Amino acid sequence: MKALAETFREGDFIETKEGFIFDVKGLVHPPNSVVAYIRYVPDCTGSRNRNGTSFRKIYELSDRYSFLRRRAPEYLVHDVVFDEEMIEVPRTRIARHYEPLTRTRELLRNARTALERKSIEMITILASASSTSAEEFGISGSVLVGLAGPVSDIDIIVYGNERSQGIRKVLRALLKEDNSFKAYGEEKLRKLFESRHEETGIPFGDYVRCEARKDFQGYFKGTDFFVRYVKDVHEVNEEYGSIIYRALGRSRLEATVTGDKEAIFTPCTYQIKDISMTTTDVMPPKEIVSFRGQFCEQARVGEKVAAQGKIEQLSKKNRTWNRMLLGSARTDFMIAYHSGCGDG
Repeated sequence: MKALAETFREGDFIETKEGFIFDVKGLVHPPNSVVAYIRYVPDCTGSRNRNGTSFRKIYELSDRYSFLRRRAPEYLVHDVVFDEEMIEVPRTRIARHYEPLTRTRELLRNARTALERKSIEMITILASASSTSAEEFGISGSVLVGLAGPVSDIDIIVYGNERSQGIRKVLRALLKEDNSFKAYGEEKLRKLFESRHEETGIPFGDYVRCEARKDFQGYFKGTDFFVRYVKDVHEVNEEYGSIIYRALGRSRLEATVTGDKEAIFTPCTYQIKDISMTTTDVMPPKEIVSFRGQFCEQARVGEKVAAQGKIEQLSKKNRTWNRMLLGSARTDFMIAYHSGCGDG
């Protein structure tokens, strides 16, 4: 009997034989490699330390590609399915697979650092309030790989559609009712805007109105948290190669959101209509998609949005459609505007 291939999904981390640590992106991967972004690299000048080895964190997506182009270009490939230069780690190069659920179960037995204990405390509160086992939550980010720094955040993963919807309601209530949880204020949102969107030209006021209503991020007892919702494996309707992608260039558009059921997930998706675009030589996209958590919960049904990103053509059997992909460039954005950014 053929052995089942190991599953890699959003929020997992992998470490290669030379000690590079990557965070896994998305839920669809080639059969012999894993789509992932390099995150930590051994560096004697790095500020993160684990078992006597110093690591440096690479923040910007462009810097991640630049590092690999210099140090390990074999991890950069032009993927013919996605029609894009991707970072893909061959499975034969993986020395360790870090899984968020396993890490949570380890820390439930033995949380050593203050951040580990606070992560487990937050998970325990969410589990109790939602009648969910704490072992069903994952811990990702720097805590997952043992490289947390002084200002590292709590990075929690929730798997599955039904469980995610339930946890989201609980977290929304806790942000309003529990003093341990606090939503981001304008000062924090200003920092996020400057780091993520200042180059896009979108108004800060529009950004604040839309960002302030998100309930997957905030503070837990003074520490930043981010809750990522990820579909379960059986909920993913795509296999590598079942859809073929073709890059069609970049564009800007305005549209009305008609579907937001997958807005909380990473990757997130929004269906759109009534589209006007700056480019006229391609068919308008039917949806806006992103693999970046910053675009989750960005808009709601009925809202008008402006967005800028990469246009892709998708082909599946006899069906073809276009989408806009956000997150591959710092100038990418999506913002709900005018009265659409209410609290509804």
